[in-house]
Amino acid sequence: SATVSVQLRYRETAAQTAYVDQRVKAVLGSLIRPGMNDHEKIKAIHDWVILHLKYDMTLQKYTAYDGLSSGSTVCQGYSLLTYKMLKEAGIPNKIVEGTAAPRDTGVSQLHAWNLVLLDGKWYHLDTTWDDPAPDKAGEVGTGYYLRTDAQMRKDHAWTKTYPAAVTLYRDTLSGLIRQGGSHLAFYQKLQEQLEYQLYDPAQIVSTSAQLSAKAKPIVAAGEHSLLFRFRGDKEQLLGALQDLYRLGVSSISYTQSPLDETEDLRIYVTWK
Repeated sequence: SATVSVQLRYRETAAQTAYVDQRVKAVLGSLIRPGMNDHEKIKAIHDWVILHLKYDMTLQKYTAYDGLSSGSTVCQGYSLLTYKMLKEAGIPNKIVEGTAAPRDTGVSQLHAWNLVLLDGKWYHLDTTWDDPAPDKAGEVGTGYYLRTDAQMRKDHAWTKTYPAAVTLYRDTLSGLIRQGGSHLAFYQKLQEQLEYQLYDPAQIVSTSAQLSAKAKPIVAAGEHSLLFRFRGDKEQLLGALQDLYRLGVSSISYTQSPLDETEDLRIYVTWK
């Protein structure tokens, strides 16, 4: 025979949880406007969490209360607060427990994020990884906004069974834009924020002439940056960028990264 004693300890007190519930209701009261649909609510909540929290580098703060009371917490706190805000807004969601490995280090670590049910489809939402670290005031990432299982598995992993997330949100968004309606302006703006316009084959740049044609009206408008999708090798890219000097700009610089699910590059170029 054996005598087993189990002692439970909560990271939040009842009073702290009540504070979280009160703050969540108050925030949503000003954040959610009449007539907003679930797409708009999710984006508003995602951005609010990121703009009002920063990652706790001391790894000592774990709860939604920590995040709201001190402004910082680890992924558990991010996902708990996101869960509560989405649930209070009427959006079903789950917390996913797993691991994640930053692409720059490849070192896997324990992690938590959310799985959101939107119009009958499940999507991953990672507010922690969409928040720049170290924190950058006013900056909101979207790299882990409403992603599929396949997209998340590039650097996230989970072992428990969760509802399958198999629908590409860029396809969902394209369909909503084609339908039009009163929320069209929001969908179009969100498509641009998520950079989904790059997946339109018509957006592919592969020659100097195509890049100059894209850049010319932007330069004429007095703007100093351009995001585009490039298909070609490094020599071709550098040649196309070099030709931008003919438009009268100076000090050209650029960053590049693979465009997910394509063989092309995402290029962001700036100039003076």
